[in-house]
Amino acid sequence: MNSPQYNTSPDCQGHPDTKAGVPRSRTLFLLNSLIVGGSEKKTIRIANTLHRNGHQVRIAYINGHLRADSPLRDLIDPGVVIHCLERRGRYSLPALMRLIRLLGEFRPSNVVCVNHHTLLYAVPAALAKGNHRFTLIALLNKTVFAAKSEERYMRIYRLLLSRTDRMVFGCGFQMETWVEKYRLDRSKAIYIYNGVDVATFVRKGSSRTLNERGEAEPGIAIGSVGQLRAGKNQEELLHALRLLATKGVFPQLTIVGDGPERDYLERTAKSLGLAEQVRFHGQVSDVRGHLEQMDVFAITSFVETFSNAALEAMSMGCPVVMSRMSGASEMIEHGVNGFLYELGDTETLAELLERLCRDEELRSRIGANARLAVERRFSFDRMIMEYERLLCSTRPPVDLAAGGRSEA
Repeated sequence: MNSPQYNTSPDCQGHPDTKAGVPRSRTLFLLNSLIVGGSEKKTIRIANTLHRNGHQVRIAYINGHLRADSPLRDLIDPGVVIHCLERRGRYSLPALMRLIRLLGEFRPSNVVCVNHHTLLYAVPAALAKGNHRFTLIALLNKTVFAAKSEERYMRIYRLLLSRTDRMVFGCGFQMETWVEKYRLDRSKAIYIYNGVDVATFVRKGSSRTLNERGEAEPGIAIGSVGQLRAGKNQEELLHALRLLATKGVFPQLTIVGDGPERDYLERTAKSLGLAEQVRFHGQVSDVRGHLEQMDVFAITSFVETFSNAALEAMSMGCPVVMSRMSGASEMIEHGVNGFLYELGDTETLAELLERLCRDEELRSRIGANARLAVERRFSFDRMIMEYERLLCSTRPPVDLAAGGRSEA
């Protein structure tokens, strides 16, 4: 098999963007589906913003039908063209042929594969195109795989990743984990942190929890946002709340999100005598109203590459207590803009929560530092700037010697 002829310096179209200082690009984002998911929502936000900045952007997705099975379609700007490849069966040759035709029609300077599964179509399509040169980029969002079957298939994906020009990770820890574990080409690997819209995620009032009627109540409110599944480990947060009760601290706990663990978590809260303190609000389309009411934010996940939920809470000036996993230490400076604890150390988690519940000045100082960290390092504008440099540059888009960060 001959190596596909990818372009290492994209032939970006149009005139330089005088605001961003970069030329325009033609970029195709390739996703598995348009079903709700963090990676998909992030990709759509990036695609929409690039389109508004004057780049030519299209989105293609492999699974589903053009009109059905795609609840995220309404989030895509009208000017962004959407293509459904309509996969059928385990591996769909018709879907591959549709992608090949799309590449010939659109002639992108970049093809961005969201997660490793889409490489199964992008790499063969690139090989088939032969003379059409573009940069193939893989956006990789997982740090570890929950399913053993995915690990077994990594021999195949490692070969596919070797055909890419860039591999973009969500944090330095994730990048190092993949490069070392799967023996990837380090010179192709970079990371770009998630970004939050700091103008949207900003606290407008004081923190108070809500009762069932949506009315404000006095007292300290701890909150958490995320899917209710085993990997998110909300059970540890419930046990920490029980430890707080033994110390005479009785905050309200607001859990926003839904999932297969909800019934189990509700039963656990009841068995621990916390039914009156814990409220499950289910899935919501906009978490800002709930974040506004939280005094402290907690994430107790086993696996979290670079938590967007934590960044949103930090942007709202909410102090975060977070398990020390994956890229947490790249986000949180312990005792400065948040707190970290070791997974499974429920007593330390409870101690940190107790300190924040009892000390209003500490909450205010940590929250202010958290907001400042997001403004300086984790804003959505900064993330977009780095993606623009990646997608449209005649030189390597990042300074690898500086640890994978984009050049200033």
